[in-house]
Amino acid sequence: ATFAEATLAKMPAEVKGGPTKASDLFPKEGLTADSVRLNASDVFGLEGFNNVFTGEYTLKNGTATAFLAERDSPEQAKADAKRYLDFLTANGYQKIEPPAGLEGIEVLKLDNSYEIVLVHGRFLTGVHDASSPEAAQELLEKLRTALKGK
Repeated sequence: ATFAEATLAKMPAEVKGGPTKASDLFPKEGLTADSVRLNASDVFGLEGFNNVFTGEYTLKNGTATAFLAERDSPEQAKADAKRYLDFLTANGYQKIEPPAGLEGIEVLKLDNSYEIVLVHGRFLTGVHDASSPEAAQELLEKLRTALKGK
């Protein structure tokens, strides 16, 4: 206990100019209080899809969950995105035409649930279980804005 107290006393209370934590990248507007969580393993039922932050949103066009995972490299982020997209399609999700402004981004639908997956450098991000395509697009735009320059 003495060693821990001494170590904690030497640590700064706030790190300035350090690396951004993935959980800090979640847009605040529409974010449900205390909903940002680190999911350690098998996120969304996909075995090996680990260390993914999620946050729940209530938006003007419905509800959705944002997800964000920082990987060691852009290649790893792309590989995880492909694996997640393959998992979704294997479980009945269908690719649909993305809304205007989201060309080139994977949008999938199952019943009334929409998924969007995007890779931004080392970040794998997207929208999970959106209640409408408009809510999915709105949240994705917020995520893209938050990731600019990261």
